[in-house]
Parts: sequence; structure tokens; C-alpha cells
Amino acid sequence: MSVMVTGASGRLGKELVSRLRECYEVYALTKKELDVTNKENVHNLLHKLKPACIFHCAAYTDVDVCEDEYERAFEINSFGTLNIAKAAKEAFADLVYISTGHVFDGMKKSPYLEKDKPNPINVYGESKRLGERFVLLVHPESYVIRTSWLYGKSSHNFVNMVLEKAKQEEEIRVINDQFGSPTNIQDLAETLTTVTKYPYGIYHISNEGCCSWFELAQYIYKKAGVDQSLVVPVPSEPGKLPARRPAYSALGGNADFQMRSWKEALNEYIHEAL
Repeated sequence: MSVMVTGASGRLGKELVSRLRECYEVYALTKKELDVTNKENVHNLLHKLKPACIFHCAAYTDVDVCEDEYERAFEINSFGTLNIAKAAKEAFADLVYISTGHVFDGMKKSPYLEKDKPNPINVYGESKRLGERFVLLVHPESYVIRTSWLYGKSSHNFVNMVLEKAKQEEEIRVINDQFGSPTNIQDLAETLTTVTKYPYGIYHISNEGCCSWFELAQYIYKKAGVDQSLVVPVPSEPGKLPARRPAYSALGGNADFQMRSWKEALNEYIHEAL
């Protein structure tokens, strides 16, 4: 069986391609090989390759830049996804669409469940939510996977940045009033390889548990053997960044996709990184 991965050069795409190749023939497509905004290109390529399943990881993910380049954000995250969904439907291919906890407004005080109503507060979240709606409307034989706070070896992310600061024993100031579920990309990719065994629908997949950015940074310093007092908690400043962030974006895990705790996953990651 053959599968396709869009956004194959991205942080999740790379890991997913590596995992899928253990069992499947994989078409790993970067934005150079597949422009998701080009409807004709998408249609022709899918009908040529005829994958049984498409993992749609391609996205415009810079949350702050999306505020200024909102047309581009919707072009890729929403209408590019619509092109993929239509072509997948016509090619009789299952579709796995990677979405985000940013589709929620962050007003809830407990982990968001799949049944909770989305209400994005930034352009990135709005564009991804519209992508979700297109997928569910056009191609019901699909999976919408929401995840959050991804980190991994091959990307610039918060965990890697804090680890570098810890190695230098630098003092850092970290926001203490935004909460989410840190998710190891390797864990997510491994879980995604099993998703098509389950019924179509919306699933929340992240490492179990919740913390603030401050708590996450403090934990990294602790595990790196560095003085935790070097991590200084600060409140978020409304208007300092172009995009608003949900104050709470932790995702409630589905019983079918229970992953290990964020601390266990991060412990292993830090041990390998140091």
C-alpha cells in the first residue's frame, strides 16, 4: 500500500515519513513537489500516484506572521486543504489532516475535548479551523488530528531553545500564564501511523498532561542539572506579539490514542540531547 505525506520537509513531516517507510511505500512531497494552492497540480498528482491515504502536514505555521500575511495563511491552510480534500475524495484516498489547539479560544480551564466548540482568536487558528471544516464537509472519510506544542530534534522550537540556554546556564524570562500539552514529535508520528485503524472523525492527540511555558522551561533546567531559579516567571503582555495566544490550549486525550505523559517523553528527549 502507498501513502502520501505533504509538507514532508517540515518537522512533523520528516518524522512521519521515516516512520511510515517502515511499513509502506511513501510519497514524501515537499512544497517544491506539491503546491497545495494549485488545484490542478494537486488533482493531477493525486490521480497519478493514487495513494491509499494522505497525511496532510503542509501548513503555514508561523502564528505571528500569519497575522500580517493572512491571505497567504488562508490560501495554504484553508483553501490548500480544500484542494487536497477534493482530490483525495476523487482518488478514493483516506485523508489525515493535522490541525492545532489554536482552533480554541483558551477560555476553558480543563483540557479541550473533541466535542468542544472551536473559537479561534488568531489568524492561524482561524485558517486551520476553516481547513478542518472543508475536510469534514468535502471528504467525510477523513481524520482531523489536533495536537499542540510540538518539539523535536530537527526543528527550531521552544524546548530546543530552552535546552541551549540551560547548557549556557543563562537566565531566561518565560511566560507563566499560558498552558498547553507539550508533545514529542516522535510520539505523535508513531501514533499517527495507527490512526487509520479507527473510525473517521476528530481526534486530539498529544502527550498526556498540561503545564505552563514557565513550568516547561523550569523542568528542562532541572533535568539538565541547572539552577531552576534562572528561569524567571513573567506574565504575558497583551499586544506585545502580533497574534493573540489561547491562555489554555491543553487537549484532552482520546481513549484510543493515550500517549505517555509529557514529562516522561521530555525526560527521554533531554537525556538523548545532552
